[in-house]
Amino acid sequence: MYFSLSHLFGVLLLSSGIAAANKTSHCDPTFCNGTEFMSKRFLCGDPRLGPKHLPASSPFASILSGYHRLGGLCPDAFLKKWFNNSDYTYFSPPSDGFQLSTAHKPIAADQVLQRGMLVDCFGTLYETFLFPAGTPFSMRSLPPSSLNTPTYDDIAAFNYRVYRVEYPFVVTSGPIAAFFGQSGQGMVYKTRSTIDVLLQGGLLTRVDERE
Repeated sequence: MYFSLSHLFGVLLLSSGIAAANKTSHCDPTFCNGTEFMSKRFLCGDPRLGPKHLPASSPFASILSGYHRLGGLCPDAFLKKWFNNSDYTYFSPPSDGFQLSTAHKPIAADQVLQRGMLVDCFGTLYETFLFPAGTPFSMRSLPPSSLNTPTYDDIAAFNYRVYRVEYPFVVTSGPIAAFFGQSGQGMVYKTRSTIDVLLQGGLLTRVDERE
């Protein structure tokens, strides 16, 4: 499913370190200025910038192909633009992240997710957003910290989970607006309940993301 020319390209691209992952060579030699070092696991040691090394295995190589986490900015400029230091969290995109129409209204409508559909999420069980499984990361408009493997759930490598729809349920769906220096334009499903509630109710089951 994921082994393709794009997969091979992703492996070469994502394994080449900080410079290739971010395309910000103009920042050197002060690349990490303005960051907060906490662990060598993260880019510049700063968990806000995501893992130091992006994964090159399936399914991540395909999902992350062409992804540049800082959108061409240096880390300091990226954090100043997208991170809210007052609340110590990333700014949230307006209108739940949906693309706006020319009338400045969210382009979104109710949709029924059908049994057997595969959806995924880079996030916790308490999220209310799902995506068609395998959506390129750059089309999701997520911050780079969404790729951090959680310490409380080591089976969720790089914070990624895949689910199968077991019983149809209604979501609000629409295209994703550009944000965090990413292009967006993927499809997002906003759920009425958190993922853990959908799992407990049997509407979703978790599946192996490598399938």
